[in-house]
Amino acid sequence: MEFEVICARREGKVVPRWQLGSMPKHRGRLLMRDESIDDLRRLSRCATIQPSTGKKMLKLWDAQLIHTTYDTWVMTGFERVETDSGDSRDYAQTWLMTPLDTLG
Repeated sequence: MEFEVICARREGKVVPRWQLGSMPKHRGRLLMRDESIDDLRRLSRCATIQPSTGKKMLKLWDAQLIHTTYDTWVMTGFERVETDSGDSRDYAQTWLMTPLDTLG
């Protein structure tokens, strides 16, 4: 299923509602599966937005669908961001998702 996604947090902090319209929109297919997180030594439910173009792929670890209506889905979890030193940082993230009509 294809979605348009807005990330509602920046480095774990909630983006004010009035700024959400200026946040970048990502578009792609939603894929979900369990993946191993080696440094945490456990499996995590991972949601991925696979773009149809060469854009950046979004990943949400420990993904949970917390709200859905016919035109809006909300998913939470955490994102991993690579630092300049090669380490990664984990930040809370919320995706505001709009299902797109794939039938035209």
